[in-house]
Amino acid sequence: MMCYKKQISLLMFLYGYALGGCASDPVVLTDASTGNQDAEEDHEGQIAAAGPSTIDSDLHAQRVVEAMKVGWNLGNSMDSWSGDSYTQGWIERSANRMPATYETAWGNPATTKALIDKVKAQGFGAVRIPVTWGPHIDEDGIIDAAWMDRVNEIVDYVIDNDLYGIIDVHHDTGANAACWIRASQNGMEERREKFANLWTNIALRFRDYNARLLFEGFNEILDERSSWSAPDADSLEMVNELNQLFVDTVRATGGNNQGRLLVVATYAASTAQLVIDGFKLPEDTIENRLIVDMHDYSPQDFAWQQKEVTWTTTRDTWGTEADIDQLQEIFNRIEGRFTSRSIPVIIGEFGTCNKQNTEARVNHAESYIGLAKRKEIPCFWWDQGGRFGSAASGYYEGGGLINRTTLEWVYPELSDAIVEAAQE
Repeated sequence: MMCYKKQISLLMFLYGYALGGCASDPVVLTDASTGNQDAEEDHEGQIAAAGPSTIDSDLHAQRVVEAMKVGWNLGNSMDSWSGDSYTQGWIERSANRMPATYETAWGNPATTKALIDKVKAQGFGAVRIPVTWGPHIDEDGIIDAAWMDRVNEIVDYVIDNDLYGIIDVHHDTGANAACWIRASQNGMEERREKFANLWTNIALRFRDYNARLLFEGFNEILDERSSWSAPDADSLEMVNELNQLFVDTVRATGGNNQGRLLVVATYAASTAQLVIDGFKLPEDTIENRLIVDMHDYSPQDFAWQQKEVTWTTTRDTWGTEADIDQLQEIFNRIEGRFTSRSIPVIIGEFGTCNKQNTEARVNHAESYIGLAKRKEIPCFWWDQGGRFGSAASGYYEGGGLINRTTLEWVYPELSDAIVEAAQE
């Protein structure tokens, strides 16, 4: 079984990461506020009632990404869903559609504050919370209240730990036919309305939170062909338009969202030169509050491919001169477009899966994060949890670092290396 968070291949997709910037001044944040919005209030009324932003007017996205240092993904929990469509999957056919049914659908226990406490204690500075919203939006565009409450609860676990948190829109994009956010003009007016309404709901719910909470517009958006590596010009432009719609929508909700840091992604979160060249940073009403998100699992044959397939081989070793050069090439591509222009970037996902090769994974993580740190880029490990075997057999697949039931770091050498490399 392929070691990847989705049951699809990354194909020849060239993923990556980057950033650049300056300044090492401490980040000043206001106190968190977690007041819930009344679901019965009209959106216009809520927006009109917004007070002024309490987020520091001097806040700079570059200083925040530097302060994050290294991040961790709560994968395969709030992003889980089932079947070939949101309305016909096995969860939807079951009698129990409570949030816990989705949250545990892909093999993980319900998320606890104790888990996030452990992540904080290990030394991670930020948690990305992937969320799939589609199964929880009704025909009128209303998000299920219980689902929103559960997302809110997990966000509070993160913010209460003085971690940075990122809420995203996850498997609403991707290769599956159910994914409704596409980089395509086909049906775009309806998609625009639904997308803007979704972000209005999310933004209003979390409007009063401090600057430690970030919003990410969408995850790995694809075109109608679900192409990872060959988007056309129209698809690249649609990504730019949706990123702009995301920024405009959040800003319009007022309050702290007027100054909140927002994360925008490239097509498929790719670092391919074609994608980089076609990306446009959205216009914003406030300076220095946008961050670009990219993902990278390089080299694919080592990092995430467990079985040989028609389009790639697999290996469990890493560290040749060619391996280092490959990573450096990705950084150089991104530096030319973003770092050199002081545009902050995070690597929202990276990692390696277990092949009984912990030493090689440690070497990869140290080099990867070390290269990223030189560009002041925080990297977020993709941890999809799951089932763990004995110390000898290790994790049966994937990049899980911590056993979410026992709260033990399964590969302590690796989890330590990830954090320590970001501190050096």
